[in-house]
Amino acid sequence: MKIFDSILDNDDKKKDKDEGRLTLHKEELDINKSVVQKGEVELIKEIVEEQKNSGCSSYS
Repeated sequence: MKIFDSILDNDDKKKDKDEGRLTLHKEELDINKSVVQKGEVELIKEIVEEQKNSGCSSYS
């Protein structure tokens, strides 16, 4: 096939036959996990107490 001639490394002698050569390459991938510090967050809790007069008296 003309489409795969350059990929399969075919020469002129083999174009009439259904033969070709494909070079294979080996690849390896190593996957490891490690703990890394991504960022920090600071939380602050503030309590505010306030007394209010309701304007109603309970004295009669």
